[in-house]
Amino acid sequence: MAKLKILGSGSSGNCIAICDSNGRYILVDVGLPHKDILKALNYDLKDCCFVLASHDHFADHTKSLDYFIKIGIPCYGNQDICDHHKGCNLLPKVLNVDGFKIQNFELVHNVPNNAFVIDIIDGIRILYCTDTEYIPKRVKGVHYAVIECNHDYDCMIDNAMENKFSMSHHENHQSLESCIEYLKAIYSTNLQYVILWHLSQTNIDAEKAVQKVKDELGFSNVKYAQKDLIIELNKEEF
Repeated sequence: MAKLKILGSGSSGNCIAICDSNGRYILVDVGLPHKDILKALNYDLKDCCFVLASHDHFADHTKSLDYFIKIGIPCYGNQDICDHHKGCNLLPKVLNVDGFKIQNFELVHNVPNNAFVIDIIDGIRILYCTDTEYIPKRVKGVHYAVIECNHDYDCMIDNAMENKFSMSHHENHQSLESCIEYLKAIYSTNLQYVILWHLSQTNIDAEKAVQKVKDELGFSNVKYAQKDLIIELNKEEF
């Protein structure tokens, strides 16, 4: 069974494993300590095809990139990442490896950053977008959307009214409102699941965000990213 496993999401570290029905998998962003990633993968890397890195923020996206390069797992990133991580491969516009087809496009952040359109052999398309003010391209045929939903302005205003101010930086990150707008733009009968990604610990209420997305889309299969969450991937409509 193809599946998606979240190893971590947010400012403390981002990492997600996408596995096809043959048991092969890729890692997208490796912003956790490598020991934590290995533990989450049961210390089994024999079926890891490659690593994708979206952008070069060490604290929560590329913390373990040099480790995976060192042990010989192919790693891919944009030019900025390759300039800072010797041995990383420059990501082409289209990458075809071991049944995984990766397309990418630029996002809007304070460093060069890429979104990934990931097609696996099971005919499933996954969209991964994180750390961006907004998503500039509409991607068609998405079955699973992993979309940044960093902050909610209503929540931030409520906090300010109570004299609670967060040190979390919402600049260069996508709001709940922008997330919903984008999901409406790409919504189709193909869509199976939405995963809200990279939520701020203080500037958004995760449960309320999930409910608002459900209400706005009229779509019930929405979750926020949590460590160790596993979602089975399929194409069938619910």
